[in-house]
Amino acid sequence: MKIHGNPILATIDSVTTARGNQGATSTTGSQAPSDSSVVRMSHEAGTLIESLRGQAMEPDTIRTDQVQEVRQQLADGSFLQNVDFNQVIDSLLADL
Repeated sequence: MKIHGNPILATIDSVTTARGNQGATSTTGSQAPSDSSVVRMSHEAGTLIESLRGQAMEPDTIRTDQVQEVRQQLADGSFLQNVDFNQVIDSLLADL
């Protein structure tokens, strides 16, 4: 999937670290797990993330033929043997 455009993400509002049961809560209001980080994003960033998730899960973006081929190559150990790293690099550079 290629993301077109350059969406501007709002900054993260705050990041806190919870240690034990010091009262930090998650965005749902429940008690945060011990030794976890809590990240609060702006509404716009959350909306963008949900939109991208939805696009990634659209049936036409998942090439089931490619997925099946890679799964088979992983199963028989031939995956890395079939990767043309020069082609991969050329494709990445072309997208820049």
